[in-house]
Amino acid sequence: MLNKIADHPELYALLRQSCEKNDVCVTVCDELMENGDLRCDLINILKMDAYFSSKRIPDPPLSIDCLIIIKTGERAFGLTLVEPGKAKRGERLRLHEIKPKFDETISKFLLKDFANIFMNPDYTISYFRLWVVSNRI
Repeated sequence: MLNKIADHPELYALLRQSCEKNDVCVTVCDELMENGDLRCDLINILKMDAYFSSKRIPDPPLSIDCLIIIKTGERAFGLTLVEPGKAKRGERLRLHEIKPKFDETISKFLLKDFANIFMNPDYTISYFRLWVVSNRI
């Protein structure tokens, strides 16, 4: 799966070294890093909002910020959809505004546009996680 992502021009353009937005970020464990960079043979981070807000989509839908793909075994991968959020002091994250971002990313990106990669029966999805990462508890 990671090779197919790297070989696909549209997906390759979405590859990033981190998942962060507005000073909120996901920390990647040392085992998935080498010399300060992601080990591309074990992990990919795709910048989802770069895909959905591209010039080819006139009225871009809401989307999550990152899709993290981690190799968990031979032809097995874990998928984590991440939406970093920053809440002002005294405010809560508005989950009713965040849920449609996950819905759109799953239905359009994973199940439609790139189903040949992410829903490929040759791969096993070992886990599928939805994360909202925040600066607040």
